[in-house]
Amino acid sequence: MKNDWQVRGVASGQTEFEASASTMIAAAVAIGATYFYFLIYAEFALLELAMPMMGEETWWMRGLMLALGAGGLGGSVWAGVRFDVLRVQSRLSWSFRGCAVGAALGLGAGNWPLLLVAAVVSGAALGMLTVNLAASLRPIIGTKRLGWVIGWGTGLAYACCNVPWIFEADPRTQTILAAGIAALASVLSPFMAPQEPSVSPEIDYRPAGVLRWVVVLMMLVWLDSAAFFVIQHEAGLKTETWTGSLQLWGNASVHLGLALVAGWMLDRGARALVAMTAFGFLAAGCVLLTSSPGGSAGWFYVAGVSLYSVLLVYYPARSGRSAVAAVVLGVGGWIGSALGIGMVQDMGRVPVEFVVVAGVLVAIMLVWRSRALRGAAVAGLCLMVTDPASAGGSPEDQVSRGRQVYIAEGCIHCHSQYVRPGTSDETRWGRPAMPEHPSPPLFGNRRQGPDLSTVGRRMPSAEWHRLHLMDPRQFQPRSRMPSYRHLFKADNAAGEALVAYLLTLGHERSS
Repeated sequence: MKNDWQVRGVASGQTEFEASASTMIAAAVAIGATYFYFLIYAEFALLELAMPMMGEETWWMRGLMLALGAGGLGGSVWAGVRFDVLRVQSRLSWSFRGCAVGAALGLGAGNWPLLLVAAVVSGAALGMLTVNLAASLRPIIGTKRLGWVIGWGTGLAYACCNVPWIFEADPRTQTILAAGIAALASVLSPFMAPQEPSVSPEIDYRPAGVLRWVVVLMMLVWLDSAAFFVIQHEAGLKTETWTGSLQLWGNASVHLGLALVAGWMLDRGARALVAMTAFGFLAAGCVLLTSSPGGSAGWFYVAGVSLYSVLLVYYPARSGRSAVAAVVLGVGGWIGSALGIGMVQDMGRVPVEFVVVAGVLVAIMLVWRSRALRGAAVAGLCLMVTDPASAGGSPEDQVSRGRQVYIAEGCIHCHSQYVRPGTSDETRWGRPAMPEHPSPPLFGNRRQGPDLSTVGRRMPSAEWHRLHLMDPRQFQPRSRMPSYRHLFKADNAAGEALVAYLLTLGHERSS
């Protein structure tokens, strides 16, 4: 089914499976290749290739950045709308190839219009790549080591970009490297097959939570882009920050080390702490760039970038939702980057006032988040107290009644309850704990919706099932499933019985 996997959730936000070592390595390399392409080509070599064509016309640079950003935003939106986890391996391959083509066009562009085309192609391919990759990481590698894998990917990308012979190479060599790595990364998709599908129901991924994190991440990207542009175009700052083998190797070590620290922290739920620490480093770097420029400003900047870059991938990846990935990477990433560069192009510095305002916004967003989490804990306790299995008869009676409701409502016409052994069914839905079902077996007539043999194990949240049964399009806008809100009216116990039955599917059961 085209987007069935996008609607599955796990109450704790965690996945049950753990990916193989080869899958995690492939995912880390894909993340690293994506970041390397963005850093060494889209953010650096492409602009250097444009310099000889611009002369004194600085507005040409704005046009080039606009073309790159428009392509990136458009690619992100398209990937978010058209995301299909069952086709993500192919789309990742083609996105990497598109990046390679965009770099090749930039390398061969002999005039300004062709360079603009190269920027649009590169941005669009990169936008599609980042959203497809972020949205597919959860079903590919799970959540147990998600931060660790992303930390390795982003850390290695930044470290490689700071290797002296790569960083100090001419823009044409850097472009060739970026195109070659993107082309090589396109062969990784066979190692990145999606496994257990799920989305996170955590409060951070509800609309208000996404809005808060988009603001936080946009502020971080904004500061990063502004500081990068200032350092890159101030000879003294560039010498202090990015000149000399010792300095570059130091940058590479800090990038890799702190990226791994960030990944380790994120796997332990420290999202807010990573965000606050990253902002603190970036803010200190930006203030020092203005007040007392020197080597310390560069180190603060490098540390902040290392931390937030992992968070920028981890937050949408943990959600398992393409829409979240598109909003975060499109708005927070591309628009935030454009605003940061646009702010300092004329000013030549990062205003301290802006750093203060950004800090206030980040603090407000994270404080709201912590209060919301406390409220969610209370709500969760209430749901546990009012679980349907503890009300209205014994659990066995509830399940038996729910099975009859399942049959009476015609669920068997659209949902199967049979995972064919040794087929792709096991990859999509997982092997049932006990394949034998009570009589009569509910194999189902067809699969207009996903197989439900393991739905209780995949989605062990009673509240999720209630909300999904009452309003399926809240979870999947294009769902053809009708609403069963009538089963949950005050005088009707059928809905709770159906939920109790669904929760048993995929678990060991007695006859």
